[in-house]
Amino acid sequence: MNLSLLSLITDMTLPNDTMLYLRKKGKIVNAESVDLSVLTLYKDYVVVPHIEETEICDAFLNSCPFISKKEKEDLHSGDSFEGNFRIYIDSCHSYGIDLNRAYCDFYKKYLTPLAVKWCNENKISYTDDLYLAFLS
Repeated sequence: MNLSLLSLITDMTLPNDTMLYLRKKGKIVNAESVDLSVLTLYKDYVVVPHIEETEICDAFLNSCPFISKKEKEDLHSGDSFEGNFRIYIDSCHSYGIDLNRAYCDFYKKYLTPLAVKWCNENKISYTDDLYLAFLS
């Protein structure tokens, strides 16, 4: 049974959830939905790594040479960095800059190696189906 990289990356970025890969079932589930005492006894699971969206957004901003340090600081001020980030990305579109597409491409390039490394370290077979989520 192969694990879908698309599923893995989606589950790696879920906020506030601990996700587990169940080896025998070949699927990812929320830790709250299973009896961990049984899984621990049989060593039947692996904890899915969690990546905060803030980390991805920061890495994206740092990869963009045309975004100033001041703009980055402004995005971090206020209540919601992720919300400010989304507004900024959307507002750039009105100036003819498609940062949404650039962010989607970056997101895939940033998370794919992390997901593949995790699969390899845990001897989990996977299917690279990411093209399904990133079709134009």
